[in-house]
Amino acid sequence: MGAGNRERRKTKQKVREQRRRVDRDRVPGAVPRQVSPAQLAELVIADAVQAQHNDDAVGVACCVSLLAGELGGSAGRRRVDGILFACLQRDVADAWRRGWQPADVTRVAARESGAGHLGLATDAIAGQMRAYPSATVDRRWDEQIRSMDATVWWGSDEDYLEQWGRREGADRPTVITWVLEVLFLLDTLPEIPLLCPLPGTGRSGDGPAVEQWVLDNVRTLLAKAESTEFPEEAEALTAEAQEFMARRAHATVTEINASHLSLISHPGTVANVIEQAARHTS
Repeated sequence: MGAGNRERRKTKQKVREQRRRVDRDRVPGAVPRQVSPAQLAELVIADAVQAQHNDDAVGVACCVSLLAGELGGSAGRRRVDGILFACLQRDVADAWRRGWQPADVTRVAARESGAGHLGLATDAIAGQMRAYPSATVDRRWDEQIRSMDATVWWGSDEDYLEQWGRREGADRPTVITWVLEVLFLLDTLPEIPLLCPLPGTGRSGDGPAVEQWVLDNVRTLLAKAESTEFPEEAEALTAEAQEFMARRAHATVTEINASHLSLISHPGTVANVIEQAARHTS
């Protein structure tokens, strides 16, 4: 499972890289022709994330320089800042679709980066939550948002980075560097199973009450399973997460001495288990 997800991520990365470089081979080092300032900013942001994947510090520095001043100039800085913050919100939502809940995202940001990155990630979460009516947000999701105090404290999104930098005492190049590092972090998060409905698809009263430590344990096990390089360890961690959830639900667990393809190797045994479960729930 872990190896399969890594291959899917490599494929997605290749597709993204190809999209980012459409028409750029006409003139070496040139930007695409007939491109709008907003599209140019998005291309530079994408190149900055790709440069981090390639451990290209010089490339990242060039992108920061463009975004901080040369690209937009004094008149276009607000537009560039708005696009940067929109990218943060977009990538936060994409991480949610890959199974990462708000508490997971902020925990990783705090562990892998620092307080500044954590603040940017938290505000991006708050900004993205504006898109969902409260009635469509699962109660467990809403509790996480409240516990991290993710609120919209700024005015316009185009003014957010300037206000945030002033509040944190950071200059413009530093703020943009941190934003690009958070984007890179979000881009590298692996896919893990969804544990509750995404915002916009649930209802505020949905779901039984679940202790936060239970969700944390399951998410930790699944994240380890997706990040390990060893398939056997990934299977063991996933099985441990499934067994833990089954115990918490007071479910009946039937173990089969088989590989992870038990449907193929022991179809009769699996069919009997399904039939028994159906009779007990009908």
